[in-house]
Amino acid sequence: MVKNVTPVASQNGNRSIWSHLRTELREEIVSGRFAKREQLPSENDLADLFGVHRHTVRKAIQALESEGLLRVQHGSGTFVNREFLDYHIGLRTRFTENVERQGLTTIGHLLASTQEVASEEVAKVLALGTGEEVVRLDLLRRVAEQPVSFATHYLPAARFQGIADAFVRLQSLTDALKDFGVEDYVRVETVVIARLPTEEEATYLNQARSSPIFELRGRNADISGKVFLYSVTRMSSLRVQLRFGSRESDVE
Repeated sequence: MVKNVTPVASQNGNRSIWSHLRTELREEIVSGRFAKREQLPSENDLADLFGVHRHTVRKAIQALESEGLLRVQHGSGTFVNREFLDYHIGLRTRFTENVERQGLTTIGHLLASTQEVASEEVAKVLALGTGEEVVRLDLLRRVAEQPVSFATHYLPAARFQGIADAFVRLQSLTDALKDFGVEDYVRVETVVIARLPTEEEATYLNQARSSPIFELRGRNADISGKVFLYSVTRMSSLRVQLRFGSRESDVE
């Protein structure tokens, strides 16, 4: 149960009362003070606890439900939804495989596709010369109707012209790569950073900027050992649990 609560209505600030209450409840959930699948107090009890009106509580709950943190069951109550996508990172890291292994489905959206001169960082990772271009794919993936991944992928333009169309057609980056002769590839390195999201990232992941995300920077190589794919993936820490290690499918 929540302890040492300062009534929201008595706190100063420019934010609306319901927005402040949403933040307070989110902090309680993220910190783990509510156990998995725990039922929240009733709207009336929460209103009394935080010193606000019942409609303020309802609006805050609706906002947290849209973020995927709460699940409202009419007639039963409001429950904490702390079901994580267990995302495995190993020698072969595939988003669709991670999702389907847990009996879930994923939908991928191509947000943008551009061809641009590689930045110094990207050129170094992909071993490109000065002025060489890359294809950039910005992808958003949803699982169980909730956005969990906002990724930017960089590939050498000379080798992967048209891969955006292949992704739209196949809805899988791994399958799209096969159209370009990449039958298999491995993760050479993954760097994980925990940080707060930018405004754009928070919008795409449908979460508050005060809730942290995982940023995964991955280098991927084909069977010849050449790094051809550099990915910067942002994942909601509210919906994703990262797991490192080998599986049988990582070894041929």
